[in-house]
Amino acid sequence: MAENALREHPNLRIFIAGRTDDPGVGAARAFRNAGIDRAEVYIGGMDGSEQALVDIKKGTYYKATAAIRLDLLGYPCQTDDPRPLRADWLGGGYWRRTYRRSY
Repeated sequence: MAENALREHPNLRIFIAGRTDDPGVGAARAFRNAGIDRAEVYIGGMDGSEQALVDIKKGTYYKATAAIRLDLLGYPCQTDDPRPLRADWLGGGYWRRTYRRSY
């Protein structure tokens, strides 16, 4: 998909994979094979796949991924900690479990 897009639009430098990270990982390969400088390219995707996280950490063409914590979906987060809740997988951290389930 990305190879065809690059052939038709050689100035393409942004590629957002909509449903999963797999097309973005493939797009990164296509941009690399086309000899395009990774500093000029922004590739992002969705689902926080292991390969995407590895590629982001390595500083490759892949720049971002997003994932929804299904175990937290639908539950309000309540905390006295002023720092925002976040997931820091790239830094080796984890989600601070500072939420309370309310039924």
